[in-house]
Amino acid sequence: MNSKIIPAEIAAQIPRRTDTDILELVSSLVGAAIRRQVWLMFFDGNECPMPLLVPYADLDVDPSEEEIATYTALACGIAGTTGAASIVLTWEREGGSALDDAERRLLREISAGIAAGGVTVRGVFLSHSHGVAHVSEESS
Repeated sequence: MNSKIIPAEIAAQIPRRTDTDILELVSSLVGAAIRRQVWLMFFDGNECPMPLLVPYADLDVDPSEEEIATYTALACGIAGTTGAASIVLTWEREGGSALDDAERRLLREISAGIAAGGVTVRGVFLSHSHGVAHVSEESS
């Protein structure tokens, strides 16, 4: 991973086209977990990160359908207001790099709700106690 610090103005102009590119970005912005929350990162149509990073700590691990609908509508609303073409979703929580069933279900439901709202989910990541990992579709 590249440990070189890049000013935000320049970083926002660099397209993030691969999962490795996004993993590097999530690692530098969110890093290893310190609390339980969900992060949303927004990307423009050129796959460049937008200057908006939204943490959300009020989502239960096993939320109701109404909570998921409210959260995903919020995410899609922000994307629509900012002109974002896609969202990267990061689940932050202390612990190891393996997701449990409830976490997999949560990430699937959030991703599906955002996609149903017409916004592409560019990737799903897990911020855990030891770093950040890409969550593959098979894992979520």
